[in-house]
Amino acid sequence: MSNFSYKGLNFYYRIDGENHEKTIVFLNGVMASVNSWAYFVKPLTKYGFKVIRLDFRGQKRSDKPVGPYTFTMHAEDTIALLDYLNIKQAHFIGTSYGGEVGIKIAALYPSYVNKLILINSAPVIDESLRKTMHSFIAFASSKDATIFMQGTVPFLYSDAFLETQGEQIEQMIEAMKNLSDTYYEGQMTLYETFLIECDLLEDCKKIEQETLIIGSSLDLLKPMHLTIKMHEVMKHSHLVEIPDAAHVSILEKPALILNLIKGHLL
Repeated sequence: MSNFSYKGLNFYYRIDGENHEKTIVFLNGVMASVNSWAYFVKPLTKYGFKVIRLDFRGQKRSDKPVGPYTFTMHAEDTIALLDYLNIKQAHFIGTSYGGEVGIKIAALYPSYVNKLILINSAPVIDESLRKTMHSFIAFASSKDATIFMQGTVPFLYSDAFLETQGEQIEQMIEAMKNLSDTYYEGQMTLYETFLIECDLLEDCKKIEQETLIIGSSLDLLKPMHLTIKMHEVMKHSHLVEIPDAAHVSILEKPALILNLIKGHLL
C-alpha cells in the first residue's frame, strides 16, 4: 500500500510482484477501487507479472479535487505513476470507465502500452446511457449508501447474480456506510466527467496495439452494441461476448475473465 504525489495531488496505489519484469496496470471502473481486482492479483503474479492497481483522482483513497476531470488527466496521472516507478511499458486492463481511460492512454502514450484489454467499456454515449448516468449522479447526491446502492445495483449485476450473491451486496452497503461524503462527491465528479468525455471513436482508430474487447450479453449500462462499435474501428482488436453476465463481469465471471486475460497476454 503506497501513495505518490503528482501535480499537488496524492494518489493511492498498490504493487504486487515487484521483482517481475512484465507489468500489468489495472484501471478501475467509477465505483471500483484497487480492491476490486483482488481476485486477479495472485494468479497473475504467479505467471510472472508485476501488478499495479491505482485509484484514479476522485476515487476512494486518492485525492478528490474539484472537477470535472478529463480522460487525458487520468492518462497523465497513470503514466506519471509508471514514470515514478521507472516502468517503461505495461499491459493495461480496464473495466468500464477504466477501459475508456485505457483507450486514452493507448492513443496518447502508445510507447507505454504493450497489449490492451477493455472490459464492459463504451467508446460513445447513447441516450439510454446518458439518462442512466444522470440517475447515478442523483443517487450519489443522496450521500446515502442504501439509496446509492439500491439505485445503481440493478444496472450493474444480473438477476441471477443478485439471487445468489444478495448477501455480498448487503455487505457492500454496510461497508459503504462508513464512507465520508467526499466519496459520493468523487463519484458525482467522475460520472460528470464520463458524460463530457466519452467520445472516443477517433482515439480507438489510432490504437495499433493488439486489443481484447470484452462485453457482456446482459450489460444494461454499456450494452454490446456500444462494445461492437469499438471493435469495428480498432485495427487489431478481438471481440468476446460473455454470456449470462451483466456490467460488472469481473465480479460475476472472474474465472472466465482471468482465463481471457491469460490467453491474451500469454
